[in-house]
Amino acid sequence: MLHDLLVGQTPLLSRLKQAIQDNELPHFQLLVDENGAGGLALALVLSGELLNAPSLDRLFNYPDLHFIFPTISSGSGSRTVVSADFMDLWRDFCQNPYGTHDAWMQQLSAGNKQGLIGKQEIDEFHQKISLKSFGGGAKVVVVWGAEHLNETASNKLLKVLEEPPKATYFMFVTAAAKRILPTLRSRAQMVFLPPLKTQEIATALTQKGVSDAEAENVANRAEGSWAKAITLITNSDAEKEFEGLWITVLRAAFQAKKNKGVVIDLMQWAEEISRLNRPLQLAFVNYALDFVRVGMLHSYGAKQLHTFHSQHNFKIERFAPFINSVNLLPLVTLLEESHYALIRNANSKILFSDLALKLTRLLHQKEG
Repeated sequence: MLHDLLVGQTPLLSRLKQAIQDNELPHFQLLVDENGAGGLALALVLSGELLNAPSLDRLFNYPDLHFIFPTISSGSGSRTVVSADFMDLWRDFCQNPYGTHDAWMQQLSAGNKQGLIGKQEIDEFHQKISLKSFGGGAKVVVVWGAEHLNETASNKLLKVLEEPPKATYFMFVTAAAKRILPTLRSRAQMVFLPPLKTQEIATALTQKGVSDAEAENVANRAEGSWAKAITLITNSDAEKEFEGLWITVLRAAFQAKKNKGVVIDLMQWAEEISRLNRPLQLAFVNYALDFVRVGMLHSYGAKQLHTFHSQHNFKIERFAPFINSVNLLPLVTLLEESHYALIRNANSKILFSDLALKLTRLLHQKEG
């Protein structure tokens, strides 16, 4: 059943289902899911309600449902690909609709390419949406990863949204609403998905066969995100590698002040991490952000708010004193800007070299 795809979000789902029953559901909604709390899952469930399709198989076989999502080019000189070319992979992706953009790129074997929703996609969509409803009822358009719409595609969509076809519902799902063209945002009803409760995550994990102890540990670390909970359960090996890489650069950065020769080690570290594919590099930067957050909580006497567990016997209390009011924001900004630059296809070796060198300065900044 479609409802089984959605973890938590019971009050929000009930409100939107009531709006459907009362024929008051807005024709253009922007589902803002910044934390892996179920944006795509919610869109699928609502699509099933609108189209009377109770299962994922029924939904995907429904001709009045249209999906638009980021795709990658298939090579120089070849025709422009669109979402319809990847529907088999997309159907698999929707079996667990909490994947990130990075995970979708991995499924597409994108390498260092980043997905985009472009002009050709919207041109073909215009042709489909102009047709009459196959079933005589509603038509539903789900745009996932809407922040990856380029400006031309956004403007073309805007024309449809200003005068939508009768009984047509648009659901944009985004992890970064601010990156969507303001003229598009202004026409949507914004629906913000709240973080899940820790107990909701723990209960859902135990229902999937996870032990009570591990479910509680993961739920506490997931920060209200079912996507992160699933990642913690399934990617423990990757997390162990990320921790090892992060500890290596931290230790080198601490030593660099007294030993300038360590700069060579920092450059070797940057070269090592640049050999990872782009989705893994992005996941590593997200791990580093979480690590800094844990250090901050420990430093400010709120260690009860995290359940950090090192797979390398690293003592977080030894790192925490180096996170303070002077360098916390610059550290977070450095990592967030690095993440954004990677999305924009920055040269990873140069980027991580710069990150490593800046860490040597930031980690030695003291309060007062």
